Amino acid sequence: MVRHGGDDDWGVGEEDDWFAEPRPPEDAPPARRQQQEERQQRTAGPPTAKEIGQRRLAVAGGLAALAVIVVAGILIARAVGDDGGGEATSVTTPTTSVPVVTPPPATPPPSATPTPPPAPTPPAAPVDLPEGVRLAVGSEGDDVRAVQQALVNLGYTPGDVDGIYGATTEAAVIAFQNASGLEADGIVGTETLAALQSALDAG
Repeated sequence: MVRHGGDDDWGVGEEDDWFAEPRPPEDAPPARRQQQEERQQRTAGPPTAKEIGQRRLAVAGGLAALAVIVVAGILIARAVGDDGGGEATSVTTPTTSVPVVTPPPATPPPSATPTPPPAPTPPAAPVDLPEGVRLAVGSEGDDVRAVQQALVNLGYTPGDVDGIYGATTEAAVIAFQNASGLEADGIVGTETLAALQSALDAG
């Protein structure tokens, strides 16, 4: 759109640009006029090669500064980590091994000690009394001992076989005489000796 004629400040025949900023009036202060002129120059058209180079330099400088800051931060972090912690040390938790106690082998219970068999009764010596000699309470010697052993072998209890004819020996003789059908007087004579020898031989 073109204006024709008129006394306006834009002149005659100039193209009317609706998006362009209005020109400052002639009587505007110099500072204001300068700001508006600079603004118009910036928006007037595409940037020049010089402006592009300046912008690239500014961007490159900003990136370089950012890279320097990042690298410096990494180096500082490493330095602090090395000074504070040093080399990483691995902590090994000691394991305690519990010794296995093997119980001793079970000892079999002691077996009952067998009772040794009684010592065999020594055989009675043959009783041989001189003619007319008899044994009774108060007699002593080997003949009395032989009679006592004969009574023990036959199952009677004349007491200790000690060669002393006492009351116990007499009681055993009386018991034997009764069992043999003899006169039970407690005196060992010819008949009682023969009966004792017969019983021993019959075994």
